[in-house]
Amino acid sequence: MTQEHSAAALRALAAPTLFRAGVALAFAAATIFVTAPSHAVGTWLLALWFAGTGVGMLWAQQRAAEHPSLGLDGLEASLRSASFLALLAAVAVVVLGGSLMSLVLVVSVGLVLVGLPELWVGSTRRKVHPLGRDWTLTGLLAVGAAIGVLLVSGLDMHAVLGVTGGAAIVSGVFLLLAGLSLRHDAARREAAQP
Repeated sequence: MTQEHSAAALRALAAPTLFRAGVALAFAAATIFVTAPSHAVGTWLLALWFAGTGVGMLWAQQRAAEHPSLGLDGLEASLRSASFLALLAAVAVVVLGGSLMSLVLVVSVGLVLVGLPELWVGSTRRKVHPLGRDWTLTGLLAVGAAIGVLLVSGLDMHAVLGVTGGAAIVSGVFLLLAGLSLRHDAARREAAQP
């Protein structure tokens, strides 16, 4: 983490990052414990995951806007678009996911549209933004899950949830560590101030 970020800036990112981690980990847990999901259950789990992801991304951007050191040099619009696309994907999963194949296509497209901007912004800001490396990872996992979902499209809902849940658990763990690190670094900087 770079030194120019104040304790307040780091703390501003902690809660939305932890929220997003919680959403991802809750979704991953649901995919593990729901062993024989119906199409409707799988659809709603995926929709809630997309919606929670979009809300977490928007919240992080709203909090970051209060701190100039967290600016993305014009790339804020890319992440904001990805946030709204995640919310749109949540609606599309419910509205258009009537069959397994259509659900797979919607989920795959949604993951790419959310993951690519995050991957791009994260990779270009990984050394200057506290969440740059984490965005790179979550974006890469989303794109990987989009491909994986297409590969298992001929199987069943459990396979689709297995792929997306696997990506969610990895990204959730990394986001959890990022959120806790942000809180720890903010507290350390506050304690170091006279």
